[in-house]
Amino acid sequence: MLSNQITSIIETVKSGGQSAPVLLSEIHACEVCSALFGTEITTLDDLAERTITDLFYYNTLDGSDGAQNYKIKPLKEFTQKLHQKPNGDILVVIFRNFELFSTKSALVTSANSLLNIFEDVPTNLLIIVT
Repeated sequence: MLSNQITSIIETVKSGGQSAPVLLSEIHACEVCSALFGTEITTLDDLAERTITDLFYYNTLDGSDGAQNYKIKPLKEFTQKLHQKPNGDILVVIFRNFELFSTKSALVTSANSLLNIFEDVPTNLLIIVT
């Protein structure tokens, strides 16, 4: 069951409002996505394998070999998608292993493309970081 705080944030975003990025555990991120998209999601690995309209997933670790997935061009292209209008009420993006953006100096440049999104979150966008 979602907390009252998370439910309130979701309702604000659905109604066209804005919310700062939300830091959640991976389990809670799955619960939020399950509730929003009406499908059971038990792990973020499960989520990464699915195509769900209005949901974007970015893993800082590339699952194939554990290498960092922080190249500047792909990240900028990814963040540009976050300005699109959702097909439903809300667009959700999950940034997994977000702590890696602060551990490598090369990530700082890549993270700059996220700053604009985080400082001025587009309406109807819910950003979840794990």
